[in-house]
Amino acid sequence: MKIRTLLFFLFFAVASVMPGLAEFTEWQDTNYDFSKVKTVYLSGMDTSEAGVAESVRDQKYKDDYRKKAGKIKVVKVVMAPREQPRALLPGETIPSEKAAPAVTKGADVVTIPQGAVDAKADIYILAKMTQCDVDSYLVPAHTEWKSRQVEENYVDKDGKLHSFYRTENYPEYVPDHDVPYVTVGVQFQWFDTKTGKLVASSEDVRRRNSESNPSSVYNRIIDRFYKNMKDTLEK
Repeated sequence: MKIRTLLFFLFFAVASVMPGLAEFTEWQDTNYDFSKVKTVYLSGMDTSEAGVAESVRDQKYKDDYRKKAGKIKVVKVVMAPREQPRALLPGETIPSEKAAPAVTKGADVVTIPQGAVDAKADIYILAKMTQCDVDSYLVPAHTEWKSRQVEENYVDKDGKLHSFYRTENYPEYVPDHDVPYVTVGVQFQWFDTKTGKLVASSEDVRRRNSESNPSSVYNRIIDRFYKNMKDTLEK
């Protein structure tokens, strides 16, 4: 019985920790002078790696990222043109050649877009959602001890009624149930537009328990990015 009880509590110790995650890693080139940056060119949010491309959520993630860029006032921020999905009109055909993507498929090669050059940007920031998952873990059936306040009354020797409350513990059966959680990861890479050199990067991965909507977690990541960006460029 003692072994079963120990295993039971060990399971819940692991299960309670497993869904919670907050990993933030950043790096900056200490030789790069961020105080001289006047213009930053931001890519749109690339969601292809996270598997949400061309979904309804995909459009919202990209819009949320774009809207918050306007809050940066310390430097001029130019956002890459919005890639708006559209249907072919009667008589239109699919172009035989497409513009070169910012990230070359299958390789860690990044191309500074012409838009960054035209905007005379000092920094090009490539944003990529690396993970966006909704999952769940099973909590097996178990009994939990609850407590409640129970009113008690008594009459003293003078016939006066008195009331007090005592704590009563009682068992409550909890059946098998799934607990959802979401995991979202976003990576940002900063490139100097003159040399193409990577001068800063960060990755933010978060997991929230009892949650099935990644949007709130994603927006917290975006908020941190813009706050850190502002702090870096104000140095």
